[in-house]
Amino acid sequence: MSATAAAEPVRLDHVILLTENLDRAAELFARLGFTVTPRTEHSPAMGTANCCVMLAGTYIEILTVLRPTERSAGWRALLAQGDGLRGIALRIDDAEQTARALGAAGFPMDPPIAFDRLDDRGQRLSFKVCRLPAAETPGFRLILCQHETPELVWRPEWLDHANGARDIRAASLALPDPALARAVLGRVGAALPRAPARAEVAFTPASEPSRLTIAVADLDRAARALDAAGFTPYRHGPRLTLDLTATLDLMLTLDAGP
Repeated sequence: MSATAAAEPVRLDHVILLTENLDRAAELFARLGFTVTPRTEHSPAMGTANCCVMLAGTYIEILTVLRPTERSAGWRALLAQGDGLRGIALRIDDAEQTARALGAAGFPMDPPIAFDRLDDRGQRLSFKVCRLPAAETPGFRLILCQHETPELVWRPEWLDHANGARDIRAASLALPDPALARAVLGRVGAALPRAPARAEVAFTPASEPSRLTIAVADLDRAARALDAAGFTPYRHGPRLTLDLTATLDLMLTLDAGP
């Protein structure tokens, strides 16, 4: 693996899969055997909507832009490049403390953003996030996410997937400057309190597709779910890989390895 693609263990909260067509992307993940949460809209100021694939300790946020707002400007600029894996969010415990720590590390930080959204039961999910300025992370967004209502986000019925998906094992984002992205992630990690890593994040040149690796409980179960939906993955050892580059610029691997 090249230096720019070297993986960095991080306390990953979620990855952001940006798409022009949220319903189409959500339907694709459902066909792949994932349980997908209902479509929900963020606040009018956020100007975005999402569906999610909830996993044991992480999740995939499938995000779209509904309207141009100040807060959606960064996502709109990235969406102009097409659908794809365009962001990572790290788990934090205190957004205000994180903003101060990153400011002290030399990042020009705005105050944390507090927002919420209603789920399908009318319950209010609340978050606080810090976002690195877009100029610091060309080609992607790096977000620090504090969950104020985690019990409403990780609901048991959303953690049961037909393909046996368990958690995100690794994510690799294709970027114009992967070396810079890795340096920024290293600086951010050094400024935050040490915490157990949940996954590995890497950055590769924009000429390569982004990659997402999901740990699954049983490869045969995953294969049956894909076969039932008409997908033919490439099988290599304890892994199944699907080429989704035509729709989401993504290579998806289901990994039953240890």
